[in-house]
Amino acid sequence: MARCGNALGQNGAAVHAQNDTPDANGVIATAHIGSNAFGIWASSANGFAGRFDGRVHIRGKLTSSEPKSAAVRVADGSLRLLYAIESPESWFEDFGFGRLESGYARIELDETFASVVADGPYHVFLTQYDGDDGLYVTERDTSGFAVRSARSADAGCEFSYRVTAKRKDAAHLRFEEADEPTGTLPELSAVPPEDAD
Repeated sequence: MARCGNALGQNGAAVHAQNDTPDANGVIATAHIGSNAFGIWASSANGFAGRFDGRVHIRGKLTSSEPKSAAVRVADGSLRLLYAIESPESWFEDFGFGRLESGYARIELDETFASVVADGPYHVFLTQYDGDDGLYVTERDTSGFAVRSARSADAGCEFSYRVTAKRKDAAHLRFEEADEPTGTLPELSAVPPEDAD
């Protein structure tokens, strides 16, 4: 049977760890045996199961059974949720502007963006500003693409583009099956204050 400490007062902590040594750790938790073993299992009936004040780095997959959102403070001071777009596949996107000269424009993909996306076909979405010159995408390759006008060889309009390409290290994934953990929290017995160190 697991044992736990007692939280001390309002906002107290049953477990408190602090390390003032440079580049050292406050808490390290590991669990090596079993597919349903957790290094840390946190739960809360009414509040938050966890809180991080500072940067968080995850070396591995992050899976959520709920919609993913960002909390953004709006003009009236309240926090509002903006939700992420979900997809069966993993995509990277990049955006930019261009302008036709004599009915033609060549757009080069950002080198860093091109280095992290798959070599296969990618999507290009165009929006023309001020006019309707029938823009279309051609000469698409791993380094970039061209934009032409179907209506005028002299077109010189401005446009924006949105490039959507599969992530290189996950290009084959589609509706990947998620691992679903099982099990229940163990029964906890509180440590009497006089026994707690």
